[in-house]
Parts: sequence; structure tokens; C-alpha cells
Amino acid sequence: MARYRKPYVMLGAGKLTASLWKSIGDVSGCAYQFNIFRLCPDSGRVTQCLTPSDVPDLVKLARVLAQVIVDDGCVSSELRLDLKNLAVSIDSMLKGEE
Repeated sequence: MARYRKPYVMLGAGKLTASLWKSIGDVSGCAYQFNIFRLCPDSGRVTQCLTPSDVPDLVKLARVLAQVIVDDGCVSSELRLDLKNLAVSIDSMLKGEE
């Protein structure tokens, strides 16, 4: 599978950002890879070292990643259902915070 140089999409939640790459193979179809990093507000630098205070944003970012992958439709129906269910569960949990 060839990996594109530019991310397919950039996503964020709070101080966390993810780059999502989409690879397309001749036989195997699509595959996704992503990384997560945190923007340090004081310096503007990025780091992949997260802290316990990043966990709520990590949950929100997981929800965003799940939805984008589901909406793109390039995963198996089983994984699509799992990710949809994950997004719904996170939405329910986050609504309890309001």
C-alpha cells in the first residue's frame, strides 16, 4: 500500500490533534493510520507526550476519529458498526457531563 505524503484529514479536540492517512491498495482496499499529538499553548510546540489532563480530549478525539472513518465508508461493515457504536457511547457519556 502506498501511503500518501499528506494526511487525508486533520482532526482535533481540545489541545489534541490527529493526522489521519488513508492508504489504498490494489488488493487489500483501504487502510487508515493516524497519529496524535498535543499542542503546547505556551511555546506552540507539538509533542506526542500526553498527560492525564489530556484524557478527556483524547476521548473526544477518539469520537471524532471514529465518526470520520465511519463516514468515509472504507472499512468493513463489522468495523463500521463497532465504530458507530463507540461514537454513540461516547456521545452518551459526554452528554452526562453537560
